[in-house]
Amino acid sequence: VVEALGIWGARWLEAVPAELDPAVVLWAICKSMDRGLLPQERVVIQVKLQDHPRERFWLLVQRPAPEVCTKPPGFDDDLVVESDTDALARWHMGEMSLGQAIHAHAISVQGPRHLVREFSKWGGQSMFAAVKPMPPVG
Repeated sequence: VVEALGIWGARWLEAVPAELDPAVVLWAICKSMDRGLLPQERVVIQVKLQDHPRERFWLLVQRPAPEVCTKPPGFDDDLVVESDTDALARWHMGEMSLGQAIHAHAISVQGPRHLVREFSKWGGQSMFAAVKPMPPVG
């Protein structure tokens, strides 16, 4: 039943950029990361959002589960992700891959090359990302 509701929601969801809460989008990304692929050592990712320039977020990617911080976590940043909330949500919902988002300059991931590659492997897309949305009516 829950899976059927998730598929229905993914098919009919119309996310309006102005209504997206960046903390919720980042939380969803964290919850969607593959726990088995997370690094052994903590990776700190600062997230800079162009549509929320006064707010700062960090993802602490670590085992057993990643988390979102709204205050500096007290560790040096390993990666910096720059984007807007809409692009992160579209990536999370499967409208584009991380590679497509980077190529389109919708998302930028800066840091050591090996960590950028690892970041793309940790997941972050919804389990319903493969569900194709219904076309708009009318």
